Amino acid sequence: MATTCRLGRFSLAFTMVMLAVTGFAGVSHGTGFIVGQHTIALDIVTPKDKAAFKAGERVYVTVKSSGFTGVKIVANDAATGKEEELKAALAKSEGSGSLAPKIWNAPWSTAGKKPGTYTFTVTGLGGSKATPVAKSVTVSIIQPSGPAKITFKEPASGRQVKPGETVNVAVNVTGISKVEFCVKDLQTGSEKLRASAHAAGTDEYTSSWPADAAAKGSYRIIARGFGTDGKKLAEESVTVAVVEPAAPAQIKITAPSEGAQFQIGSPVAIAAQASGITKVRFLGRHLQTGATFIIPDLPRQNMAVWDTHHMRQGAYRILAQGFNADGKLNAEASVTITITAGRK
Repeated sequence: MATTCRLGRFSLAFTMVMLAVTGFAGVSHGTGFIVGQHTIALDIVTPKDKAAFKAGERVYVTVKSSGFTGVKIVANDAATGKEEELKAALAKSEGSGSLAPKIWNAPWSTAGKKPGTYTFTVTGLGGSKATPVAKSVTVSIIQPSGPAKITFKEPASGRQVKPGETVNVAVNVTGISKVEFCVKDLQTGSEKLRASAHAAGTDEYTSSWPADAAAKGSYRIIARGFGTDGKKLAEESVTVAVVEPAAPAQIKITAPSEGAQFQIGSPVAIAAQASGITKVRFLGRHLQTGATFIIPDLPRQNMAVWDTHHMRQGAYRILAQGFNADGKLNAEASVTITITAGRK
């Protein structure tokens, strides 16, 4: 009986030792195990494997980890074998423990780097030592092709904006690795830099300009393109104008009055008051037949004289229509009058 008990205790102890050794071996080989309550995992979110970037672009390496206290990110130049360790910053932690899932970001500038193949290798850190768990992706740096050229997508040159309006700026480029935006006040000659944004893998650079603090006048939005060596290769610009907000479009017929009567052959003087519009047109409409005609206006703005010699009797509606600079109808007013038979 005693022998059986000793054998049972020995078996239990042996099993615990083997489990401990197996668990330790699992950690050392980086396979299928759990540290605390967090499964060990390592994934490179960006960049994707075989992605290509133009020389001069800034590349962001994003890593998701679990079961590690940190990560080590190394960029390797395939042509020279030179290695560069990137500085990984913690962007987000999904728990309070040191081994909780985390997201890390590390910027990598391609400025000054030669076109070719580069490999990012990410290794998980446990305590102060790297573990064998590692992931890698390979990317390419390419030289921008074609002659240096900048083309504005927006805004259109000559655009008018109101104080407080935000102007979106976008350009397409070729043969350029960096774009710098600035806004020049043509009244004072001063220039102010604007932030430039670039979506990786595209030829588009964007910015914006809030005109809230801009005085009324003309402004030049400038895009300057640079090569990987910092040399300016191209420059393009568009001009916009900050204008006072236009008055609301309004029009009112001041003569003749509503319900007025005129004998056939009598001239009808027409006048209108208008604001927020650039052109006024007068029309006449016979309400019995629906026939509509233009009443020629006078050289004096917003006035006309209607010759009724060849008009038939009946009710007429006089319309005053207001148009903006683009020819769009913005306002309309009308009065109704009656043309009666002349004296016998």
